[in-house]
Amino acid sequence: ALAPKGAALMHVARYLAPYVGSEGVTQLLQAAAAVELSPEARTSLAALDCPVLVVNGLADGPRPSLSWPSVLPGAPVTIERLPDVGRLIPEEAPEALAPLLLRWLRRQRSD
Repeated sequence: ALAPKGAALMHVARYLAPYVGSEGVTQLLQAAAAVELSPEARTSLAALDCPVLVVNGLADGPRPSLSWPSVLPGAPVTIERLPDVGRLIPEEAPEALAPLLLRWLRRQRSD
């Protein structure tokens, strides 16, 4: 079944509603910074053996980093860093993310 027209915008609005205004943005960034991988997530990620693209935004300053190659030992990992973007890459810089994803996907298809 197809979603009604405007349904995608409704979902985005519902997702972003708690984070409107400067206090909301601060709350969202704090929540994003606090995300840690659970032991179950680490186990699932360690089992991956397909190519993985990790995109980091660097504008929010230092935060705990993961050693992606150790988290994904069986997967070829490509790490891309976007210097003028924060944690919310799809929302902040879709114009930078989309071409990056397309280039990576094309490389995967040609390998």
